[in-house]
Amino acid sequence: MPELPTSTTPGAEFTLDGLWSGTAVTDDPTHLTCGHDSGNNSQTYTVTTPTAGQFSGVDNYPTADFYSLTVFLFDQPQSETGVERTAQVVVGFADSTGTYVQMAAPEPSSVVVQANEDKSAVAFSMINVAADKRSDGSPTTVDGTITCPTQ
Repeated sequence: MPELPTSTTPGAEFTLDGLWSGTAVTDDPTHLTCGHDSGNNSQTYTVTTPTAGQFSGVDNYPTADFYSLTVFLFDQPQSETGVERTAQVVVGFADSTGTYVQMAAPEPSSVVVQANEDKSAVAFSMINVAADKRSDGSPTTVDGTITCPTQ
């Protein structure tokens, strides 16, 4: 789990490891959206950019052309087929073939999200596989931080 950012400079960074690996960074505040979403009763942090600045990747890592990442920190636990979830991370990108890939934490134990007190920054960690399958293959993990633009 990454450390919560102490800087107030807006930006986002996340690192994929496993089947896809590499790091994407943006410091453009126009690519960041943060705030309370009353539709799903969550604090929502989103980064969407057509080009990942300071991009680096290896093997089958996504291309630099597009990525998006949303972190949901729910006000109250959300029940999903009897499973309670307090947070969710969804990451999307174009893989090396240009195919759009979207991943989310499959179960509550697959994601950890921590926000600072004023909700202006968030740190997150997610593994894209259920606990009973983590020893199979190379599951993809996502770790990162988002610092919101000032409101």
